[in-house]
Amino acid sequence: MRLLHIKTLQLQSFHDANLPRYAILSHTWGDEEILFDDVQNRPVRNWRKKHAFYKLEGFCRKASQNGYEYVWIDTCCIDQGSSAELSEAINSMFQWYNQAEVCYVYLEDTAPDPSLHGCRWFTRGWTLQELIAPTDVRFFDKNWTFINDRFSLAPLLAKITGIKEIVLRHGHESYPSRWEDHKSDNAFIAYCLSCGCRWWSSIYDDGIAQFSIAQRMSWAAKRATTREEDLGYCLFGLFDVNLPLLYGEGARAFTRLQEEIVQRNDDQSILAFNQGWGTILASSPECFGVSDIYPKWALDSDIEFLSNRQSKLYLANGGLSVEVLICPLRDFRPLDSDEYFIGILDCAMGSDLLSRPAILLKPVHLPEHTFRRFLPGILCCVDQPGHGRLIGSPDSDLTHFDFDIDDAQIQRITIVPEYDLRKDPVVQGTPLRIKPIIDCDPGKYTVEDTFPERLNEMMLTSCRYTPRGIIMFHKPSYPRFCVVWETRRAKPPFRNRQEQFLSMWCKVWPLDDLKQGHVAAKDDAAFAREVVKNTRMRDRSFDSVYNFDENKKAHVSSALLRGFEQRIVTAKLSAAAFLGRTIVELEVRISKVDGAPVFVS
Repeated sequence: MRLLHIKTLQLQSFHDANLPRYAILSHTWGDEEILFDDVQNRPVRNWRKKHAFYKLEGFCRKASQNGYEYVWIDTCCIDQGSSAELSEAINSMFQWYNQAEVCYVYLEDTAPDPSLHGCRWFTRGWTLQELIAPTDVRFFDKNWTFINDRFSLAPLLAKITGIKEIVLRHGHESYPSRWEDHKSDNAFIAYCLSCGCRWWSSIYDDGIAQFSIAQRMSWAAKRATTREEDLGYCLFGLFDVNLPLLYGEGARAFTRLQEEIVQRNDDQSILAFNQGWGTILASSPECFGVSDIYPKWALDSDIEFLSNRQSKLYLANGGLSVEVLICPLRDFRPLDSDEYFIGILDCAMGSDLLSRPAILLKPVHLPEHTFRRFLPGILCCVDQPGHGRLIGSPDSDLTHFDFDIDDAQIQRITIVPEYDLRKDPVVQGTPLRIKPIIDCDPGKYTVEDTFPERLNEMMLTSCRYTPRGIIMFHKPSYPRFCVVWETRRAKPPFRNRQEQFLSMWCKVWPLDDLKQGHVAAKDDAAFAREVVKNTRMRDRSFDSVYNFDENKKAHVSSALLRGFEQRIVTAKLSAAAFLGRTIVELEVRISKVDGAPVFVS
């Protein structure tokens, strides 16, 4: 660790065994900071002219007045050109602030007698650990005028930051009112002689580790960093985590932090976030907007209930394995007819200490006991004796949900991200293969456009979000037509191939029929592209293509093409299976109208 000597303004390196007393600075970076290269390689007269010298000079003067010979400042005590040194410093920074005898907070944008509310210092990610870790924190305004210490300002700081006063006072009572009056002696060092509270021998183990992961994340929810990666890196100390730095990884840094927390901790409150979409873990600290979530605990009366529990969280096979109380919801059908559940987390929520946070879950049918977060922007609260309310619901009418708490069962489940739904054939839909087109005339109709996209000329991919599709067929000098279809997979298990599908139907639409009711100013090619595009974008302009009489939906469909010569188009859907894989085949036949009766749907 490098320290700056306040008299010589030279850097000196120390090992932990011979580390002297030092003061440490907390501030926000500004223009013309004095950097490591300045102090190490340039004479003082050169960097005295920098704007930030006033900050450094004032810090050294205050430290000298309080009897310190050495100080630490992040701008010039770290060689930020060395990635190895920067990584070591960031992983050690919480400890360095904690072992400093005093931390001076320089509020550069604050005048004397401030309210503190508008200070930029309270909005930055790195200053969170700098507020919590040191034992003694003293605030100064832009003129280096003393404002007050953290202990005395604890009620105000708690309102500004959302951090509990007990954390800001390091476990001490609010009396005596001055921090310097809280003392211990060697004979009775475990307790404060002034307020009687036990000293936190470890700021982490005795202090912040007593607060849930969700609570600690909420302290950072309204803070920002210049670089996206630092949203994760600045929280290493708050969760006692050491990880390598990978600048350039972006939001992945915060994900890596959470993955490391999961490996070291079984606190399920890490799932109690109510923003974001499609991921297992939160995308940023901002997702933890609910701060009153408390760690789990168990009394003797809970032993029978907990005897078979294994509450360990772990990441495996692209999902998060967790043991939770699973309870089906009643009459909760926001989008479809599928069954929905709540996963009641093993932690407390709210002021009554018996309420529990819960998350909305939707089954992913393969493999078994696999779920995804449904509406992750909503967090649930399960109150005694079993009432449920939604927190953060965008729908003002959707504020409560109904369930029977007696239906709740402890299960180990796997929560998978939204993108892994491609592994779920029920949600994913089924790939479609187009058989060679049978055409009674010379030349053949070809596939012009499709949704989902084509893997090749005769094979369509499956679509993750819809079981429907459309194929536009074209042949020069002949009328265009399209085939739409739907294949909804059933939930396993099923006994035979037919039971795999809840529905399988197709419909032939001549393009001329689709033009009815639409402004047909475009030529046929442009109109055909518009039909497929709107289907791809789920535009409702052509809802009638799919929404028609249910009694007429079948796996075979025919339609009359009205051109120079009339033709009948027949489409047929069927399932084909081989070695445990099932696809859907589409057969298209164009035939002459010979006066024989033809079914036209």
